[in-house]
Amino acid sequence: MPVDRLVFGQKCRRVRETILDLTLEQASERTGIKKTRLEGLERGDVDPSGDEVLIIADVYREPVEFFITNERSPSIEKASDLYRMYGDQFSSADRQHIQEFLTLCRIEHEIEHLLGSRPRVVTFSPGPVNMHFKTDGRQIAEKLRHEMRLGDGPIKDPFQLARKFNCHVFRRKLHNSGVSGVMLRHDDIGTCILVNYLDGYFRQNFSVAHELCHALVDDDHAVTVSFDRPNDETREELRRREWRANAFAAHLLFPHSVRKNLTLGDSEEERVRAVKRAAELYHVNPVVVLYALQEARRLSQRQVEHLKSKLTIPRHTQDDADMAVEPTKVRQRMTRLLEAGLAPEYVKTCHRAYREGEISYGRLADALLVSSVDLPKVLTDFGYDTMWNSESQ
Repeated sequence: MPVDRLVFGQKCRRVRETILDLTLEQASERTGIKKTRLEGLERGDVDPSGDEVLIIADVYREPVEFFITNERSPSIEKASDLYRMYGDQFSSADRQHIQEFLTLCRIEHEIEHLLGSRPRVVTFSPGPVNMHFKTDGRQIAEKLRHEMRLGDGPIKDPFQLARKFNCHVFRRKLHNSGVSGVMLRHDDIGTCILVNYLDGYFRQNFSVAHELCHALVDDDHAVTVSFDRPNDETREELRRREWRANAFAAHLLFPHSVRKNLTLGDSEEERVRAVKRAAELYHVNPVVVLYALQEARRLSQRQVEHLKSKLTIPRHTQDDADMAVEPTKVRQRMTRLLEAGLAPEYVKTCHRAYREGEISYGRLADALLVSSVDLPKVLTDFGYDTMWNSESQ
């Protein structure tokens, strides 16, 4: 079909400037299209070739149909909302990762639709919110634990728990270390949660639980970004929402009954061991345990501040639920894949669609953000055999 070159050019320029924050020189380097040619395409002076449309769509992480029709992109609109509110928080590299994150969310939604629906989705009503923000966070967490029959035990995989509430959850590196998570309420796709992979795994657990609270409670907020905000009275309501989400995450991951009954011992050495064991068992940072014990009046503020410096759990010893049973060499390979946002649950869904004939081999490669040549190795790392269309035994 003929391409409206003016529409094509306007969309290219908008994505490049507003969404990806790229200069023409940077876009030229990424696409391999000469700068002068890109300028002409964006102005609508020349018709794009078929290859140029495909290249730009691939690099800019939007469907070809978006560029060659008058259709709007919900992902672009949502990303625009995000950057309008928090644009100064994200580098060009971060924006590229966020664009890829939204691409993964869109593809997951489309493939789940082909397969019928997302499996194991549960419904949950947080109940009335009384604006007592920290108290609300605790009450909602306790209600969720009760309804999900989680008891007081550790939540093995908070990411999978969030997926059960119909959230698209992915991890990507965000180089702003102050940003721990992002929640976008997508009109077509649903709730999308991005967790900063640069954080340690225990911090990531807290972040996904934190963003899940926003997804469950903050219906009137389509975009949230969680990071350390300065005291700003104009953001009082936002800060209170963050307090509620922090309380929810802390009580969801480390229940009140556990913190109330945890045996601490009498000596400092015993307390350090008890807190570290609890942190490792419940997959949270020791500081979460310390503040939880302070809230439960098991430790004083002075004791908490004193113990902080004595309690660290190195990142390499924090078990990632996506790799907990994998041998060392597989972990090393999968780390690179997880950094690219490819969670095992997502890969499983995509492979199932391929196995059942819902998507082609090429579509499977696109879904996993790799070339058809590199696809077999990626699938092998996740335990799948492409030759026989079946899981390896």
